[in-house]
Amino acid sequence: MKLHFMTVFLLMFAFQALSAGVIRESKTTVKFKDFGEYTTHETIWLQSLKKHKESENDFKAQGMMGKMMSKFVFGDRKKGEIIDLEEMKVYDIFHDKKQYRVRPIEKLTFEESEEHYSPDTEAEYEEDEYKEEESPIKITRQVFKVVPTGKSKTINNFPCKEYQIFWVTEWENTETGEKGKDSLFTDVWATASNQNIEDAIKEEQEFQKTFMEKVGFPVGMETDAILGLNWFKLFRAMNQESNNMSDFKGSKFVQELNKIEGLPILIEGQYFATRPKPKQEMQEEKPGLDITNPGGMFGGFLKKKLKEKTMKKTAAKGPDFSYRTELIKLEKAPLGDQSFQVPAGYSLIE
Repeated sequence: MKLHFMTVFLLMFAFQALSAGVIRESKTTVKFKDFGEYTTHETIWLQSLKKHKESENDFKAQGMMGKMMSKFVFGDRKKGEIIDLEEMKVYDIFHDKKQYRVRPIEKLTFEESEEHYSPDTEAEYEEDEYKEEESPIKITRQVFKVVPTGKSKTINNFPCKEYQIFWVTEWENTETGEKGKDSLFTDVWATASNQNIEDAIKEEQEFQKTFMEKVGFPVGMETDAILGLNWFKLFRAMNQESNNMSDFKGSKFVQELNKIEGLPILIEGQYFATRPKPKQEMQEEKPGLDITNPGGMFGGFLKKKLKEKTMKKTAAKGPDFSYRTELIKLEKAPLGDQSFQVPAGYSLIE
């Protein structure tokens, strides 16, 4: 029986406890133009009420800003985390220094923040801060399409089929007349569901449900990570012009995503942002266009060449943002206590 992409999402709310453990291995690479490339390789061991995650991170900086940020934003290259819901403790492991620390898992409360608000101040705050203002940005065209290509290949021992996702948004500023376009092109290779995959996902669901209940978060916050849907959120975050103004109904997204059958194994995407040029740049280009008669044969030829040159330059600059996430392993396996222990010889730090 084929398992649709959105059916997997709905199964996140059907939780069942299983005895065997789960091993999940994945690798994600995110690249920002003129900033750098960040790669993280994760392996997760999960069984019953315990979860152990090991991650190895690497950042290749580009440009001055990337090199500056790499010193402050990106921390330990290799680290681990053990979550023990029986002990209600988290073990943070720092492999570079051979150290670890222990912190309790506490249920979050909002009592302190509620003390600062009275009904009057809350109403005033909502009126001032959350009053929705009419935006000058108008969506002129939006397309979201999933296209099965019919291609198939085996990736990391998973037999996969290819799907291409096209998401294009064109907008216009009604006050200035400026126009822009945001495009996200995503390649998805998905594998059909089987009993091993379904059992592994159910065990992840059970642990996640228990964890969320214990810390007080709404159930399902990490379902995007499990399904590999982070590309969807990333585009919404970067697409500032249309993020809050789109009238593109969610049902259309669901209908298209239902075309993807199975679990995503490899997802590759490229994001392009086309923005209007500053007025100064536009003025500088005008003399070059006026050296000949625009209506003449040579003028038309010149405009055509300039357009071809601009298109080649745009294509050559590459995407503003790209990413690749790959599921290397997802399987059921019995795990011993050694899978959830701090390595011997590591020192405890406060």
